[in-house]
Amino acid sequence: MSKNTEQCDVAHFNCGHDLRLKPGAPFELDCKVPNCLGEHDRLEFSGVKYDDDKPMMDLIPPHMELGVARVLTVGAKKYSPDNWRKVPDLRRRYIAAAKRHINALQQDIMCDDETGLHHAAHAVCCLMFLGEVDLEVSTD
Repeated sequence: MSKNTEQCDVAHFNCGHDLRLKPGAPFELDCKVPNCLGEHDRLEFSGVKYDDDKPMMDLIPPHMELGVARVLTVGAKKYSPDNWRKVPDLRRRYIAAAKRHINALQQDIMCDDETGLHHAAHAVCCLMFLGEVDLEVSTD
């Protein structure tokens, strides 16, 4: 009986049996079904991706992500894409706008009258604009 230590998800045997394994677990190359003499026919290997140190983008709440994209779309259609970058006194004005949207939420008003979109999505957009400007300056 021989052993293999490569990553493998499934060992297929010529007798028709399959053996599912945890990736990276060593496996026997002979079938384990009683009274079967099958040997492995082919192996299915897992792919490898080294992304442990990368941001976990999948943790962004999808409903809010879509809401923010909708707010940005409304703004792009009303003004122009990235118009927010050209607003005079950007910092003061977007802090004020974020506070207005947060204040509406504090009053249990969920959606903006003009857009019909969630006030939280509007507030997040305002805060993203502020953060984007700050991060651009700090990385230049």
